[in-house]
Parts: sequence; structure tokens; C-alpha cells
Amino acid sequence: MTYRYDVFVSYSRRDHFIVMELVARLMDSGLNVFYDEAEIAVGEPLMASVRQVIQDARYVLVVMSPHYFASQWAALETGIALQQEVDSNFTKVIPILVEDCEIPALLQTKVYADFRTPESRQEAFPRLLRTLEAAPISPTLKNQEAATKSPRLGSITPAVAESAEIWEMIEDLRSKVEGFMEGTESNTDKNTGDDTYIDPKLCFVAMPFGSQDLTDVYEYFIKPSIEYNCGMKCERGDDVFGSNVIVDDIR
Repeated sequence: MTYRYDVFVSYSRRDHFIVMELVARLMDSGLNVFYDEAEIAVGEPLMASVRQVIQDARYVLVVMSPHYFASQWAALETGIALQQEVDSNFTKVIPILVEDCEIPALLQTKVYADFRTPESRQEAFPRLLRTLEAAPISPTLKNQEAATKSPRLGSITPAVAESAEIWEMIEDLRSKVEGFMEGTESNTDKNTGDDTYIDPKLCFVAMPFGSQDLTDVYEYFIKPSIEYNCGMKCERGDDVFGSNVIVDDIR
């Protein structure tokens, strides 16, 4: 596959200075870097354009900090990139830690670059550059790199790669989204025989939200898949009914 960009940088504007230092070093190394939504032509739909730029990039650098994870826009970019990684089964998302923060569970599974101090940045950059200059590989470590002491950045950490549970969850989610998309194409009748109005663009998501891990699955996989693949709006069950009532009804 031919890519328009080597790297898409997803970051918070509040981390601008450290990100611009990184971007300059990447560009000086000969990489084609997209890092500013201002480059998108005026008049183009922003979210659709960002999704396309992420698709056109070989890798996505997620610059992790408290500012980043406080941004809803950042979560959308990360979700789109992770979804594309799952669909392609090639590493796309490479986390970079620039400040201590609470990392979402789905990104905790990945090998990240430590850019928290000038010394760690100096040490981590050559390894990051080697990863970005190489062709994408499977995100799991069930390959020739599994036995090395320095797995490629963005790969799934060994403990998670050996866990069948997370891959079963991803495959199950993918099949459900595909089935859902097929259903939205055939089920467009709004008439229910009474006065109830069915919004064909609203998807009601009923699932447990008690743990942060499940919330991350919703925010980074389910919601982006439904909103940006299916063109629909997501509504969480616990936002409407509270955290217990709907779960009791489903049981």
C-alpha cells in the first residue's frame, strides 16, 4: 500500500512546543508528517477529512499527556486510528508518553516511547525513527520479534499478546459492527404501527459500563465504529437510564 504521509501526529495543542520539536526532528529525518488540521482545505467536512488523512498515514503517533486525554477530539482521532489498526491487522498507532498521566486500558497494551525528559527523548528518538521508517507489521508479538528484548514500538506487549481474551473480544466486536452495518442498510422503515418515532440514525448501546476498561472499549472502538463507519449517533444506555436499571432488564 502506498501512503501519502509517513506519520500523522495526534496531540493536544497544550503540548505544542514538545510536539513541534518532535515534528521538526522527524521532518529533518526525511519523513512526511501531517500534524495540523489547519492543512485541511477550507470547506471540507473536518471529521471526514481527518479520518481520510489518518487512513492515508502509515503510522499515527499518539502524544499522551493529561491534556491529550482531557480532549474529546483526541479520543476521536485515537479511536479512528485504533479501529483502522484492527481492520488492517498492521501496527498503526504508536503511543509517545510526554507527561505522566492515566493511560486508557487499550493504549496500556502497547509498547510506547518515553519522551518525558530531555534525556529519555534523546534515547527514545532513534528507536522511534527506526519504527517509523520500517514497514508496518502485525501488532501482536507472535512473530519473529517476539523473542527480542526490544519489541517494535506500537506492538502489543507480550503479556497481552499471549492473552486470547482480548483478541476474541476484538474479533467479536468487529463481527458485531459488520452485522450492525448490514442491518442499517436493510432496516429503514420508521413505521412501527403506533405513534412511536424510530430515529434511523440513532444507535442505542446497551452494555456494562461499570469498569474503566469497558468504557475505553466503548469510547475507542464501539462509538467510532458506529458514528464514523455507519454515520449514526451513539447513545449510551446508562446515560439514559442510569447504571443499573437497563442491565437488570437485559438479564
